[in-house]
Amino acid sequence: MTVERPDGSRDEIAPAALAELGDNDNNHLLCLGTADPAVSVAFPAGQLVDPNRDRNPDTQVAVTTVTGPEPHDAPAVTRDRHKQ
Repeated sequence: MTVERPDGSRDEIAPAALAELGDNDNNHLLCLGTADPAVSVAFPAGQLVDPNRDRNPDTQVAVTTVTGPEPHDAPAVTRDRHKQ
């Protein structure tokens, strides 16, 4: 994944952990070892399995930050772009 540093530079980092809530959906949490915001996430094919037991395709997504008055606002994935 790519994060943006306070000086505006960007770095590729690996998540500290990958979490699955066991709630039978396609959502997984990437646990980061930094407070720097994510700007993109890429994941190789075949690493995760959805509720239908289908393995994930090679995937890359852009991330945008949602801002608002609430302190719990979090980044949101804007769209999926499967690598060709």
